[in-house]
Amino acid sequence: MGNSLHKKGITLIQFNIYLSLLVCIATSCNNRSSSSKESIEIITNKEPVTKAPLVYATTLDFTSMIRSILHDSKGNYWFGSDLEGVCRYDGKTFTYFTAAEGMESNQIRTIQEDQDGNIWFATGNGVNMYDGEKITTPKAIKVPSSNSTLNNGWQHKTTDLWFNGEVQGGIYRYDGQQLSVLNFPKLDRDHESFSISGTVTGICKGQNNMLWMANYGGVLGFDGREFKYINDRKFQYHVRAIYEDSKGNLWIGNNEIGALLYNGDSTINFTNKISASHNADKGFEMIAPTKTIHHIFSIAEDKNGDIWFGDRDTGAWRYDGKYIYNYKLEDGLSNNFVRVIYKDRNGELWFGMEEGGVCRFNGSGFEKVF
Repeated sequence: MGNSLHKKGITLIQFNIYLSLLVCIATSCNNRSSSSKESIEIITNKEPVTKAPLVYATTLDFTSMIRSILHDSKGNYWFGSDLEGVCRYDGKTFTYFTAAEGMESNQIRTIQEDQDGNIWFATGNGVNMYDGEKITTPKAIKVPSSNSTLNNGWQHKTTDLWFNGEVQGGIYRYDGQQLSVLNFPKLDRDHESFSISGTVTGICKGQNNMLWMANYGGVLGFDGREFKYINDRKFQYHVRAIYEDSKGNLWIGNNEIGALLYNGDSTINFTNKISASHNADKGFEMIAPTKTIHHIFSIAEDKNGDIWFGDRDTGAWRYDGKYIYNYKLEDGLSNNFVRVIYKDRNGELWFGMEEGGVCRFNGSGFEKVF
């Protein structure tokens, strides 16, 4: 798999033709088994027998983690992997796009759709765009740095797309016409928020035109006029996910200290509040004990207003405002590492897993979709 992964979808009519041919071939070959990765013989009345690859993919066959999901305006689902590019599922076929088709990287961090129906990808090495026919790499204009937000090109419209491609101390912005790279404000070393720098690890839009951007050192907010910094000194930030819920609360997921909750005035350690913490200083690489939330990589809100967390070691967690519920392998998850949680256009949550699986919640447990 990896960079060599390359498949194309076909129409249902073509598939039915292939299916009929496969029955004939299977009969003449002593029931020889076939798979979606083999070649088949295509026999016509006028042309000699030739060999062609079976290009119809019947499953999502990523083996690296699912990092991003999108349900587009045409009803397609897009799944971005950590190492193997991106896959589009139209309800019948799975079509794969990798570096071989022009992607800047096979690591797909986020997927978005613009007002014209183009699909955008933040990769591990920049930004790509798919217009329905081809993949391109739009040229990004780097705006000169300045301490002034106005002179630094910082603006914010509700229709803007923001990307966390590999940019140190900045972020990509697409305003509908131009892709730009905006730099974060330069702070003096003695500034209390100096640690907020480096690569963006999470992006979300909030109320009052707020854009939230996270990196390992904390969270940076921009409301179209000025910046707001969240990096309370009493916490050891290592932010991997942020999400503003329907009540305006900002949830901050960290890779070690778990969940923080910011209500606009102060920050509390939510993991400690629900007694889902352990006191041992084991570091990032230690597998966290069961019934603890310490390594959060994804956060979302379902249509009932419940808040979900995806943990690296202990599965999925649901908070209904009163109780906290934990779901793991025994509850139907394909893996205990929930890398991404995504709400689709129908209000349903999709859970992207380590080792390439995709699961959905059925009300009491989980079912693997792909």
